[in-house]
Amino acid sequence: MKNLDQTFSLQDISPKGLERSRKLTQLISSEIKAASQQVISFDRFMSLALYADSLGYYVGGREIFGAKGDFVTAPESGDLFGFCVAEQCAEILGENNVVITEFGAGSGALADTIIRYFDGKILPSNFNYSIIEPSPYLSQRQKNRLKKINSELADKVNWHATFPNEGFLGVVIANEVFDAMPARRFTIRGGEIKELGVACDGESFSWEIKECSVIPDLILDRMANYPEGYTTEHVERQATWFAEFKKFFNRGILLVADYGYVDQDFFHLDRCDGTLRCYFNHQLHNNPFLAVGLQDITTSVNFSYLAECALSAGFNVDGFTSQAKFLIGNKIDAQITMLSGGDSVDAYRLAQEAKRLILPTQMGESFKFMACSYGLDKDMSGFADNERFRLG
Repeated sequence: MKNLDQTFSLQDISPKGLERSRKLTQLISSEIKAASQQVISFDRFMSLALYADSLGYYVGGREIFGAKGDFVTAPESGDLFGFCVAEQCAEILGENNVVITEFGAGSGALADTIIRYFDGKILPSNFNYSIIEPSPYLSQRQKNRLKKINSELADKVNWHATFPNEGFLGVVIANEVFDAMPARRFTIRGGEIKELGVACDGESFSWEIKECSVIPDLILDRMANYPEGYTTEHVERQATWFAEFKKFFNRGILLVADYGYVDQDFFHLDRCDGTLRCYFNHQLHNNPFLAVGLQDITTSVNFSYLAECALSAGFNVDGFTSQAKFLIGNKIDAQITMLSGGDSVDAYRLAQEAKRLILPTQMGESFKFMACSYGLDKDMSGFADNERFRLG
């Protein structure tokens, strides 16, 4: 992963992409100029940059996942991640009535893998897979991908743009969902906690203090007496997401997979610039004002706060562990043996894939799994080494 300090080369962006970015920049600039103080909150900027109708990063139609995109998620890296997640779902649900909902399914890679895991193990009449996908572009891409699976189970997948009204019983998967939720940013200026907003000069964006902001209690508590310039993020949408989710969820377990930290690590003094990151063509940097609409903007998850949101909405928090421990608990070694079928070349390839998923220098420690339940009490092998105590 390369680091970009200032700008992208325009040669990396197609004329169509540049035009879309220009239109989105104009849209955001117009909103800033009309705003009080001519400053908008960063979560509003991030929301427009990622989700503005037909222009935002996740809805604009540009290739964003995999080798040809901007980043590779765990499901995109191969079958091992998805097979281990499916193993956990099977343990929770049994294999006679599998009901799974995936929130924000990306390219459809995880759904693809889970369907192939259950193929031949369960009757199509006992399998139901729902995808909640707000992006029309991504939902169409998912449909195109799943059509290629030679399995009757793929015909049982259905799509929703938002949480459906009917109640749900089963397993819900949220893989890299919360890191894409728009975040507010806060900093210490003159010994006081201030909100960092976004201003514009022509069509160039810059950080600016947003005066008269209401500072969340969590930030007031955590950033008290922090040094000048310390900066962090807070995602208020996570609390409302759980409240909305609870209306849809009758009984079952939510599996969250994402990158982030527990509270004391999230607000560590060494993390003085926060967790804001941007991805473009597998290049990593921290300037969200470049190539607006053409790069991913993300922040790490504060799992302690996420657990608080779940508890406040009425869920139990049953498990928390690293991705490495979750995958090992769900028999990643046995998955390698099964998928390789005794072929030494495949076994080597899968072993390399496993290293990317479980080594602490790769994804093994930076990514975490959390399990939240409502009305269902299950032992889960993925949380055999349960570190729930670390959430605080």
